[in-house]
Amino acid sequence: MHLFIRATDAGAPPYLYAGPMTYRGHEGERPMRILWDLAHPLPADVFHYAKVNTG
Repeated sequence: MHLFIRATDAGAPPYLYAGPMTYRGHEGERPMRILWDLAHPLPADVFHYAKVNTG
């Protein structure tokens, strides 16, 4: 699997490629939460953006 992040800021590229992911596990049913490990850490600004938007 590969992770692409969509930025909503005006003028930003439509998608940012964050790299390959490896399945780590899952929990729950409806909704099911899937846990992934990224092969490479996200850059600090992207990590902050993703963290802010996911809660």
